Amino acid sequence: MNISRVMLFAIVLLVLRVIVSAVFASPGGSEDLTAQLLLRHSLGYLLDAVVVLAVFARLARVQVQSPYIHAFCVVALQELLGFALLFAIGGTNPESPLWLLDWTVLGVSVLLGTEFGRRRRVIVEKKAKSRGALTGPP
Repeated sequence: MNISRVMLFAIVLLVLRVIVSAVFASPGGSEDLTAQLLLRHSLGYLLDAVVVLAVFARLARVQVQSPYIHAFCVVALQELLGFALLFAIGGTNPESPLWLLDWTVLGVSVLLGTEFGRRRRVIVEKKAKSRGALTGPP
């Protein structure tokens, strides 16, 4: 288990997800139309999914052994760090009414990103081996 890599990716993931949330946060007391609000939330979920997918694709490319276990540890640590940050700032953890959608988007993005990164790493390794086989020993 590469603990330093898990901590690094968890912190990066937390920072990026906080930025996405801040960009797409609805200002309090806003009188947005329902369609605008729906579009804002949809774009927020889409950007969050893209960010999560990219982070875990990178993790799977650099983490050769047990990428899925490392991905799970990154998600768990990121959630714990996020909870600690929320507790330090406000002392409360406001539960999202769309928590099931939040976790579904996160889970699917983590799995897809990890699989994409793992497959990409395998393809690159195969190309490197085939180039080595073509050139042969010196």
